[in-house]
Amino acid sequence: MWVNGVAIYNASDARSYNNRNIWHQNAIFVEGPSFDGCGGHPAPNQQYHNHQNAACIYDETAALHSSIVGYAFDGYPVYGPYAHTNTDGSGAIKMMRSSYRKRSITQRTSLPNGTVLTSSNYGPAVSTTYPLGYYIEDFEYVTGLGDLDTSNGRFCVTPEYPQGTYAYFVTYDTTGMPAYPYMIGPTYHGVLDTANTGPTGGKITPPTDAVSYSMFDLDESGQTDFGDISIMLMSIGGRSPGDIDGDGIVTNGDVALLLLHF
Repeated sequence: MWVNGVAIYNASDARSYNNRNIWHQNAIFVEGPSFDGCGGHPAPNQQYHNHQNAACIYDETAALHSSIVGYAFDGYPVYGPYAHTNTDGSGAIKMMRSSYRKRSITQRTSLPNGTVLTSSNYGPAVSTTYPLGYYIEDFEYVTGLGDLDTSNGRFCVTPEYPQGTYAYFVTYDTTGMPAYPYMIGPTYHGVLDTANTGPTGGKITPPTDAVSYSMFDLDESGQTDFGDISIMLMSIGGRSPGDIDGDGIVTNGDVALLLLHF
């Protein structure tokens, strides 16, 4: 889910060629005309969602590490497109690149993993009607092609996780267009918590030994103290930690809010 509670969907539009569940339609291609200015649209059940980046819910700058824009249902954060070059948190800020690319095919007779299909399971030939990228299976993963793994993430140091965390990233291509797999996927990196899904999803009961932390307790010491003030002052002008008012940057306004809870 995005930080504003809107659902993040994967790249598929849940339909496949001849309903055979082999060549899955790419929602970015097939449903793109129905996307609004935030890159989203409603599902048949009226749930508004995004298959690609919802750029209108946050601001980005290539000068700073992206902020957390959502969380996947395996518990890992989703960041915008910018991060440190190196996974240890060092190096210049750069745009994270997907390691997927369009396959060099004209006929859809095999899958990205090399599986050769029988003729009854062929997809349509690449054409103006079914261009390359129309189906999820038109993309292949190439190790080292970009910065991210098969799930569109990596383990790295981020502003919110100075000890490191696995994180997903929103991805674009060199022209500024969304790049497959766009945000999360095609599979989760971690273990999906099934309590997040289905008709009863979203009704998880916290364990009795769970510890609650205040948004003002930046160092998670259990109280708001001088340690939190120190962390915030070092973050002035950055995105986090300490952007309490949610305006995208740590300012004196955030310091004032922290002092009110000191």
